[in-house]
Amino acid sequence: MCKIRVIAGTEKEKNKKQRIILKNNERMKYNGIHKAKGGPCMKGDGKKELLRSFKFLAFSVSAGVIEIAVFTLLNECSGWSYWPCYLIALILSVLWNFTLNRRYTFQSANNIPVAMLKVAAFYCVFTPVSTILGNYLAEELLWNEYLVTALNMVANFVLEFLYDRFFVFRDSLDTNSVAKKDHSA
Repeated sequence: MCKIRVIAGTEKEKNKKQRIILKNNERMKYNGIHKAKGGPCMKGDGKKELLRSFKFLAFSVSAGVIEIAVFTLLNECSGWSYWPCYLIALILSVLWNFTLNRRYTFQSANNIPVAMLKVAAFYCVFTPVSTILGNYLAEELLWNEYLVTALNMVANFVLEFLYDRFFVFRDSLDTNSVAKKDHSA
């Protein structure tokens, strides 16, 4: 809830309190508590972020369906080991997920190649770690391949949302034509 601060006291005390308030506002702005436009008292930000989270979840579930379908097809029909099946399925689901989340979840109008490079950087770390770990769990420890893939998908979901929200699209949230249409409605 937004409160209007009443500053009482001598002029010197008022100036000191105002400097403290400004310093706190700058600290909050630096830590991402303020939005670029509007400040800390914007109503509906919590609802907007909750809706953004649900959209990301829905698109991630659809990407998960693609990943599991491709993984199952390759795992059951190709005779390949775990890692190529997982890697191909992951790449296809990432392309699907990026396209939908950029447009509808984060509603970003930023430079697509730059955003794709940032997401690719995430996957330059996530993919080898999840592929090597997944292969170890499935091939060496004989964990069920589908359980390993599901665990990788959950880790991917959580980490990618945080990475996309606070790094890839942080400065371009709600800037595309879909967001402008939603805002004017």
